[in-house]
Amino acid sequence: MSSESLRDRDRPLLVALVDGRPGVGAGHLGRSLAVVEAWVAGGGRALLADDQPLPDEWRERYAAAGAPIGTGAPDVLLVDGYGFDDRAVGSRRGSAAVVSIDDRERSGRRAIDLAVDVEPPAGGATTRVTSVRPLRCTGPRYALLRREVVAAADPSHRPDATEGPLRLVVAMGGAPTAPVRAALSSAVRELEATTDLAVTWLQGRDDVGAVLAASDLALSAAGSTAWELALHGVPAALVPVADNQVPVAAAVAAAG
Repeated sequence: MSSESLRDRDRPLLVALVDGRPGVGAGHLGRSLAVVEAWVAGGGRALLADDQPLPDEWRERYAAAGAPIGTGAPDVLLVDGYGFDDRAVGSRRGSAAVVSIDDRERSGRRAIDLAVDVEPPAGGATTRVTSVRPLRCTGPRYALLRREVVAAADPSHRPDATEGPLRLVVAMGGAPTAPVRAALSSAVRELEATTDLAVTWLQGRDDVGAVLAASDLALSAAGSTAWELALHGVPAALVPVADNQVPVAAAVAAAG
């Protein structure tokens, strides 16, 4: 066995089990990628579980972050998706610690060690950390944002403000339905009829951070992009396009 293989074996392995099925959207994939990026940057190894067909562009993003598709005995199993029950988790976990990214326990009850939930806890608090198992980190403080989005929020990376049309970014979500596409497209046409706008559609872009950094305002689904817009300080009209986005829109609105 080579010295490189021995070094690799000493590095803890994270396996990401992420729901990226058609129609689910990209929120699970995006926030889990943020965890993978941080894990690999900290010296760990990572793999993307091959349980489900995933969009090619997301497979490539995970591979570029150091998490190719593969199998292995994890030290940490990262689970993000409402459809993974105890059986799915148990078949993967072995002796691993299980970290679940969830939205107000919409995934149901499953055996985990740590839960991360960016949605504000009930009762008016903004952040909550529990000390009993499973540990829970709750609130926007724990928003999971990809490296390129965070880096572009650095003021030194922002483009200079320019005169001219307002720069509107439109984010329909990772898997917009036909009614969502129609509604947002109609809204943009109405805005363009009365306002001088330069419109950028975010779907399919790899340079999300750069686009947000160069935007003056946003029209967006109220999913994970809402937290990215908040980081960049972009005023946004948020539209919940799924039930799990209603609390996000309410929380961002309450925070101003």
